[in-house]
Amino acid sequence: ILRINYKHNIIWVRGQALPGETNSLVQIYDTLLPTRRIYDKEKVPPFPTYIPGEEPLPDEVWSEEVHQFNAPTIEFEVEENAKK
Repeated sequence: ILRINYKHNIIWVRGQALPGETNSLVQIYDTLLPTRRIYDKEKVPPFPTYIPGEEPLPDEVWSEEVHQFNAPTIEFEVEENAKK
């Protein structure tokens, strides 16, 4: 998972075992198999089922390996002893 946007319910994923073409959409859902469903309220269901917590979620969460678009891409250092 590269990025999660909680505001719009979008997940960016990368991998070799994902179905479909490159740059296409993938639907993620809980299991449809009746024997795999969790009916006990004591057990936490698997992702992507959402259980609201006490703290609000941020709008977006980024992986450490992905460049964030609001961060600078190139930074230049100012040379104090510039030759004339």
